[in-house]
Amino acid sequence: MMPDMMRFDCHMHTPFCGHAMGTPMEFLRQAKRKGISLMTFTCHVPFDHEDFGGPTIRMPMSEF
Repeated sequence: MMPDMMRFDCHMHTPFCGHAMGTPMEFLRQAKRKGISLMTFTCHVPFDHEDFGGPTIRMPMSEF
């Protein structure tokens, strides 16, 4: 890695979406080990329309 390059991951899901494993803190610890200095969590918020996913794609309204 070049010294003046920044490593980042700007598309990270959590178990709130129904399709990721681990906790946000575990993700952050792993990112630190890999030299990632910026992360963006992009969980899919509830949306009441079946064309845009269900329980394995979006978090339930009860967890919003």
